Order: sequence, then C-alpha cells, then structure tokens
Amino acid sequence: MEIPIFYGVIGENPKEWTNQVEKYLSKIGIEDDKRIFEIAKTHLLGNALQWFENEGMCIADWDKNEIKWLNLKFRIIDRYSKILNKIREMETTIFENINGKGFIRIDGEVKCKYCEKIENVTLQEINYFEEWNILMNMKKDVNTKI
Repeated sequence: MEIPIFYGVIGENPKEWTNQVEKYLSKIGIEDDKRIFEIAKTHLLGNALQWFENEGMCIADWDKNEIKWLNLKFRIIDRYSKILNKIREMETTIFENINGKGFIRIDGEVKCKYCEKIENVTLQEINYFEEWNILMNMKKDVNTKI
C-alpha cells in the first residue's frame, strides 16, 4: 500500500485520498501532524499542486500553523468536493430537444427523462439542442421586450 497521487481532477475523491494518506502514514508509525503535512504535499500533482502553490500557500501561514495536515486536509476536501458536486449537478441537467423530448445525463449515459430509456443520442446532439433552446429563449425575451 502506498500514498496515491492526488491530481485534483474529475473522478478523484478528496475525502478518500486524505483518508488513505492518514491510514498509510499511521500504519508506518507517522502520526506527527507536521510530518504528515510534509509528506502529503509531495503527493499533490497537476491541478491540486497548482492550487496548493497558488491559493493554498496564501490561505494560511503554514510555517506558523501548528495543525498543518488537518488544515490542508479540510481545505482539499472543501475545494475538490465542491467541484465534484458541481459536476454531478451538471450531469443531471435536463436537456430539451427540438421536438420537446427531454434527455437527462446520468453517469455519462443519456436517458429519456420521461421513461429513462437509454437513447442513442450523442453528446454533440444534446449540446446542439441545448444551444438551440438557449437561442429560442433569447429570441422570446427579445420579442417580448419590443
């Protein structure tokens, strides 16, 4: 068992990652908060490392902070859980097509919102329908204001 790298991308669970860090380091006898912090931050790459270097370092004065790991843990969970929740909300957004038939995207599959039958509709087509509806709504707004 090793500490996995946390990239801060879709599909990663920040709470699970922080739990794995604690579990692994506890197993090998590292329980000092500052030491956990130092090890954990070396396992941040990509978006997570960029966040830590740009925003994370500004959030708190890490050198003076006595609870470094706990602080980092909660900030990572807060930051990346919000992103995951937003993505989940987007995945369940309802799309209407030209004929008024609705689609819902659940777990990457496109389903009819009325019967939840899986449809053979591409995401490109759904995006087209979504854009078309936005344009039609904008047109209605313009016509009612005139």
